[in-house]
Amino acid sequence: MITESLTSLTESPVTYKKYKPYNESMLPKTVFGFIINSKYDEERLKLKSLYKSKYILHEYMFDGKANQTYIHGIEIEPHEKILHLCNLFTAASPMTIDSYKNILKYNKLTCNNNYRYLRPGLCPIDISHLSVLSKNKHKSDFLYLRSFLENNIDLPWFANWNSFNIFMICPSFSLVSEYK
Repeated sequence: MITESLTSLTESPVTYKKYKPYNESMLPKTVFGFIINSKYDEERLKLKSLYKSKYILHEYMFDGKANQTYIHGIEIEPHEKILHLCNLFTAASPMTIDSYKNILKYNKLTCNNNYRYLRPGLCPIDISHLSVLSKNKHKSDFLYLRSFLENNIDLPWFANWNSFNIFMICPSFSLVSEYK
């Protein structure tokens, strides 16, 4: 059965060669999409080719160790607010999750649903703010976002869905180590 073979990929690593980092001189960037943790995520969270999605490698140092986060998403034309926010995060370095949330709150943004993705240089923001952060005026309602995904008929409906997130990719900044 195809569903069983796909779910067996949950322990398989991502296809590393597929992911490309942004050059720091190209930052900041804003992407909406997903964190990819395994080959299973790669197979089930596919964006329609018409949107020219990217596979992004975000490399960062944390507690003296090199780490990677893999993102599959659609780059959006950022609002001017993005550069301002990245500058605030750099100025607040080293940050805690609380200081990060406070900076977002002051700028009328939140990360209540995805703060666990905060990494040096990778700033999650709740998808409900998509229309505020994008010049493209994307909507953040379920049906609109669902239209970006390819349907995988080999999986049950619930496996074809994951929460979209917004990720600002900024020049790296420091995080206090108890907040990973």
